[in-house]
Amino acid sequence: MSLHVSSEKTPADQSSALLRVDPLAPHWSNSLADFPDATIFHTSEWARVLIDSYGYTPYYFAGQQAGRPVRICLFEIDSWLTGKRAVSVPFSDEAPLLGKLTSSELHQVLHEIATTAQQEHWKTIEVRGAPNDWDANTSNRYYSHDLDLSVGKEKLLENFHDSVRRAIRKAERSAVQVEIRQDEAAVQEYFELHCLTRKKHGVPPQPLNFFKNIHQHLISSGLGFTALAKLNQQTVAAAIFLRFGTKALYKFGASNPKFDSFRPSNMVMWKAIEHLVETGAKTLSFGRTDLHQDGLRRYKLGWGTTEKMLSYLKYDPRNDTFLSSKADLASNTLARFLPVFLLKRVGAALYRHVG
Repeated sequence: MSLHVSSEKTPADQSSALLRVDPLAPHWSNSLADFPDATIFHTSEWARVLIDSYGYTPYYFAGQQAGRPVRICLFEIDSWLTGKRAVSVPFSDEAPLLGKLTSSELHQVLHEIATTAQQEHWKTIEVRGAPNDWDANTSNRYYSHDLDLSVGKEKLLENFHDSVRRAIRKAERSAVQVEIRQDEAAVQEYFELHCLTRKKHGVPPQPLNFFKNIHQHLISSGLGFTALAKLNQQTVAAAIFLRFGTKALYKFGASNPKFDSFRPSNMVMWKAIEHLVETGAKTLSFGRTDLHQDGLRRYKLGWGTTEKMLSYLKYDPRNDTFLSSKADLASNTLARFLPVFLLKRVGAALYRHVG
């Protein structure tokens, strides 16, 4: 497949036929330059991560809506556990349909995709990000937090809450050092802490292969980095940041709870912010936060972020309706008592069904 969009003019009240395109072709990445709302999750590199990690089948479409170009990034998840469905985009925080669609235009686009959905027997189509004027059902809602990096390091530090500045100073006094790295060994170090943190939260870790593919397709290509906090040469906290143009994303964070009192995670975030500012990034997304995660929400607000609501939509193509159901990977108290090696096996088996 190759990306092709008809050059014929489309009446403002009509949409052109959506053409299925190949997200791994160079034309796809080139086309994203036309969409200011594109994120790292719309890129060919993220598509490769999902294909190589979980074997998902991409269904990407290009066309026009109301005379404007649109792009739709879907992956089919064919699971005996969670059903056969399409998601835009698996394991993303936010990946709306591209093209600044209104609610009615988005509905029209999904209605057109319904033909493909019926052919492939998709039960639902999930879109992670709704138009600003959306007033119908949502399948889930989250907080999202963005930090304006363009103001510079001094202003950023000034805007942090007192508790954040105190934590940074404590980490400095404790001689916590942070390394910004792009090698695979750094991702491996992050993964070991990831497993500890997921165990603490009662959730299995995502498989190591997923993180290796993030390194291979994103970090090694300059689309991200790993920040590691060291205390007496031991890695005690780490985070993975992704980047698309001037937009950065805090995607994963983890720490060894034995050393949390030294505030290494705060130092990781601060040094990553400094690095992003120095390398020309303009915004940093702190990702999504569940509505009930008050502590995590306060943490993100403490960095001077701007908060907004993020809505997910779940479209039923058979009945042309939007559903309000929720299906997230829940915390399990039992998982907190399982050994890490068993949790790794559970995660390797489970996550491809979750998306």
